[in-house]
Amino acid sequence: MALAVTTTGAAPEPCDGTVQLTSQSNFQVRQAGRQTFVEFDFTGLHDICLADRSVVTGIVAGHLVQRTSANGDFSLTFDEVLSYNGGTLGYRGQGSLTGAIGRATW
Repeated sequence: MALAVTTTGAAPEPCDGTVQLTSQSNFQVRQAGRQTFVEFDFTGLHDICLADRSVVTGIVAGHLVQRTSANGDFSLTFDEVLSYNGGTLGYRGQGSLTGAIGRATW
């Protein structure tokens, strides 16, 4: 027996939330030429938007790396695992800001 299913994705719903870092460890700062790198491990609380539009708080743990250049260029990358109600979700985020142009990408 074969079953064909067609679905249509709904447009994303806005969901405001926050991330609150509650601890940091393995903090390191290093220079590489005209760039400064800051990195650390973290844990914290992260708002999660559920399908029913409710917002709950999960636990987050991960690692963050920030790069800043002398010309104002900035980048941020992080890997985290979000835990809520017995489940987990891995996530990798990154963003950058170009100082010379003033353009941000997230």
